[in-house]
Amino acid sequence: MTFLQSTGRSSRPVRFAVCAIAASFSSLLINLGVAAEVAEHPSITALHESSGFSGITLIYDDEAGQWISGSADAGQSVTAETSALPASTFKIFSTMTALQAGVAEGPDTLLRWDGTVRSRPETNRDMTLREAFAISAVPHYQQMVQSVGGTRMQAMLDAAEYGNQNMSGGLTTFWLSGELRISPLQQIELLQRLRHNDLPFQSEVMAATRDIMRMEQTADYALYAKTGLTTADDGGYVGWYVGWVEQENDTWYFATLLRSTGEDDTLIPARIDITRRALQSVGALP
Repeated sequence: MTFLQSTGRSSRPVRFAVCAIAASFSSLLINLGVAAEVAEHPSITALHESSGFSGITLIYDDEAGQWISGSADAGQSVTAETSALPASTFKIFSTMTALQAGVAEGPDTLLRWDGTVRSRPETNRDMTLREAFAISAVPHYQQMVQSVGGTRMQAMLDAAEYGNQNMSGGLTTFWLSGELRISPLQQIELLQRLRHNDLPFQSEVMAATRDIMRMEQTADYALYAKTGLTTADDGGYVGWYVGWVEQENDTWYFATLLRSTGEDDTLIPARIDITRRALQSVGALP
């Protein structure tokens, strides 16, 4: 077992008149900055070791109050506190920001294609916000962030304390190739706060974002998730899969971060496959 020092905050203004007791309790571990004991799960570690990539899957079992992880070092050390470009996982945050700013009105807001033909044909069309999130349509989100503007975006990054809050690198690229960084631990903190309406956004905005994030719904579970992929300074890939799984009596938050030393397309499906199998190993998915 290892120990993980959560990112504590000395204080945060109360932005909503009513906060659910569950929200305060759920984020207590992080807000107090208490060292959390993380149990290494051999099956999850084996998944990472067999992948050939450096990476980690961090899981928080809400009911048990337990952190679980598995990782592998294939040339790059990746831990729960390793910061990386968020890539398209930032769409979780930029969705909230666009809705809060009124740039988008809801999941069915139509986002217009700018007419530029790009290498991903599925993005070369008008689509709803929900569709753009699901297929990770970068150009549509870049237009939304442009409409939000740098001043409002920076203010929201600061208010929510998202990652290192650094927007250097261009308004439409700071999360893809700029200086914004976030760790697996910080990803899970954000997800906890989103699920419990504990972020500096209107409750309706957070509810709409959760709705957009829901990728699977069955009689036994609901999966809320987002992928992310970009290139690092060394030319390798940075791959993410983050979200949570809800069952009737428990919730599991997860963040998987993979790194490759070169362009390796097998990382793209691996980030999801490793995560799903890790969630299966702890009983979060069938």
